[in-house]
Amino acid sequence: MRGATPYRLLVVCGIVACGEGRSTREVVDQEGHLRAEVSELNSEKHGPYRAFDVSGQLRIAGWYAHDLHAGTWLKWHPSGKLASFGAYAQGLPDGIHATWYHTGRLQSIRSYRVGVPHGPVLLLLPDGRPELWSDFQDGERDGPHHHWYYDDDRFAGYLAAGFSKGMKQGRWFQTDRSGHLEWDADFDQDSLVTTRIDQRK
Repeated sequence: MRGATPYRLLVVCGIVACGEGRSTREVVDQEGHLRAEVSELNSEKHGPYRAFDVSGQLRIAGWYAHDLHAGTWLKWHPSGKLASFGAYAQGLPDGIHATWYHTGRLQSIRSYRVGVPHGPVLLLLPDGRPELWSDFQDGERDGPHHHWYYDDDRFAGYLAAGFSKGMKQGRWFQTDRSGHLEWDADFDQDSLVTTRIDQRK
């Protein structure tokens, strides 16, 4: 493959006996650096997986079950600080997934159920300010929704809303950067019922 780094593959037996089709495959780059350790069962990725950078520092740790992501997966920044955490089932996100900026500040939290968004979603800016807080049920927005807007890193406005099974529901309102109300309305099953204020540009 053009542009790809060539790797030399070395298959070795781990502590577990190599009978029953089990093995640990070491992926070594052309300079001799160990880049990954892959557990296999009958030629499928099955068991612990670890990936390293050229310095030997652990960058990814996870688990495979018959070639599919399973259990907890972790990734680290080059600094060694945690970059992401996520749980998987049958190769799909399942449970809490979180990411962190290289500074160590929390970047995001997302929740899944067998690959489908389910639960809270939180997004934060590098300085810790909130950007989004929302809730999902079975892949649809359901519950409170809060969105903070920024313009060239300056706070520009705020939206508070509600959803029910993916449809707009209840009171929605929006403020400007000074906190003044620009829009205030009510929705019922995605239909606009009442508009009290609409001063949006």
